[in-house]
Amino acid sequence: MADRYRAILIGNSSYPVDEHNLPPLIGPRNDIVALRDALQDPGQGLFGPGSVTLQPDGSMQEVLVGLDEFFTTAGRDEVLLLYYSGHGRLDEYGNLYLCTRDTRADRLRSTSISSRAVDGIIEGSAASRVIIMLDCCHSGAFKGADMVRAFEGTGRYVLTSCRAQELANDASAEDGTSLFTGQVVAGLRTAPAARSTAGHLTLEELFEFTRNGLAELGRQRPQFKADGEGGLAIARRRARPTRPAAPTLHVSEVRLDLGQVEAGETLPAERVYVEARDSEGAPAPWTVECDADWIATSRHMEPERLELLVTPRAGHSRANVHVRNAATGESRTIRLHLQVQPAPGPSRPPAAGPDLVKAAELAQRKFAQQATDRKKVAQLEHLITLGWAIPLKPGADPAPELPAGAVQTARNRNPGPRPVADTRSRSALGGPVRYIRDRIDGLPRTFRARRPGSGYARDQADRLFREIVEAIDQRRPLPFSADDLLKIKFAREPNGYIETEVDAALKKTADMLRQQVMVQYHVKCTADMNHMISRISGLRASLRRCRSGDGYDPAEVDNLFQMILDFRAGASPLPMPVEQLDRVHFTVVPGGYSEAEVGAALQKIKGMLR
Repeated sequence: MADRYRAILIGNSSYPVDEHNLPPLIGPRNDIVALRDALQDPGQGLFGPGSVTLQPDGSMQEVLVGLDEFFTTAGRDEVLLLYYSGHGRLDEYGNLYLCTRDTRADRLRSTSISSRAVDGIIEGSAASRVIIMLDCCHSGAFKGADMVRAFEGTGRYVLTSCRAQELANDASAEDGTSLFTGQVVAGLRTAPAARSTAGHLTLEELFEFTRNGLAELGRQRPQFKADGEGGLAIARRRARPTRPAAPTLHVSEVRLDLGQVEAGETLPAERVYVEARDSEGAPAPWTVECDADWIATSRHMEPERLELLVTPRAGHSRANVHVRNAATGESRTIRLHLQVQPAPGPSRPPAAGPDLVKAAELAQRKFAQQATDRKKVAQLEHLITLGWAIPLKPGADPAPELPAGAVQTARNRNPGPRPVADTRSRSALGGPVRYIRDRIDGLPRTFRARRPGSGYARDQADRLFREIVEAIDQRRPLPFSADDLLKIKFAREPNGYIETEVDAALKKTADMLRQQVMVQYHVKCTADMNHMISRISGLRASLRRCRSGDGYDPAEVDNLFQMILDFRAGASPLPMPVEQLDRVHFTVVPGGYSEAEVGAALQKIKGMLR
């Protein structure tokens, strides 16, 4: 392209002059680096080497000089990008100020950069097109202000992190970016598909990508306004490589590890979901072959699946099941592995020698004792699986009627809840729930990406399973019912997860959620959640305003309490770690809430959420 692109990226994380009203931020110092790398990406960036200037943690004078130098030296054919990440404050007249290292919240006009000052510098530039991208905070760890109106003008493209009076998140990790900038960088990196065959990503498309991403992650709503030519390019699209034909056969499992089993043991049928299509994409028939006679195979429809009935035999530990697409000839191999313990048998008596009768009697009694021990261990395994608490007293056998080491053997085979002091209690939400939680947590790690081709969006699939696991960990009601889980539709993306594997995992998860123990768990968590919400609402209602003097801003306090209630109800994530709840900074206003009462209430809530 003939246009030359240049950018100045300003990020202010620290405000040492007024830390009480302008607490440090995590995101800005990471934001400007991540955005620079995306803009200068060798394959997609339109910004050449040396065209991006970084200004981290500058003073008001340093930032103004840098802006004046950047815009004054621009030519008419240049496209300029101004980016700012940091605190943004409003004065009593609604004017926006960008905060710098030496800003004081009570002296905004003399210690920060007003939108009018930035507007004047831009007006004096010869550049005909200017992109303004603002990720500004309003107070504490949240961001917000009405920024589009403050910076609109001819030839300008304004993209901001949120609308007026809305909140936007800072980074949640030390090496992370803010939520808005993270989505912008992701859009530049992935260059989402265009509506046309154009080879460049436009600002409008970048905004659409960012808005959709933020809508999925939370309540933040960015805004965009263009007062210039439409379709301004911001990045190149990667050339689409020529890809071979997509696979025509998919199976949900390619390896089945059944662990330790006994010869002749009856095992539940293993289900493998199969999808076969012809070269035109229409459903195709498929066949199955197995090289082991101790595995019986059967086909089922709606959904199309293969069931394997395994009857373990001594001396056999591996088998291969071959699935073949009858239309295209493509095949997949399911590898099955198990460890077979031989069934015990009576000792063979010696052929000759003295005391034959005595030796035979001893062997017979030993075999009978072993059989009894195995039966008791199996019963103990069943109790642990159901969640019964097994007694464990110092210096005593956990169960005198069981053989030595039986409890440990049973736990090694089927880990359940750990022993507790009360030997008579039974927890219906113990081992079984933990076992189901671990199974659900492990399912996404089995998913494979479809290469080449497209599949289910990986972030969406991972997030769905993560929400279920987090709900169990946090003892919250499950976010989905079993029936709702099967109705969920994922977006598609290049190299996404193979659909049949994700669908099979969803069916397994739905089956586990329908179990009685999970139904009871959901009912109990719902009751606990309602009780905690009632306690938090009571604390919020008990807060009193100061009749004389200053206190915490009621709007900010009420907003934080509402976020806590939404988090406990599972509607949205908590915007900060639980440990930092009692360290939140509020604006002090006349007639606000009592500072002592707010602090005490947040301390109680922190204890409840732990």
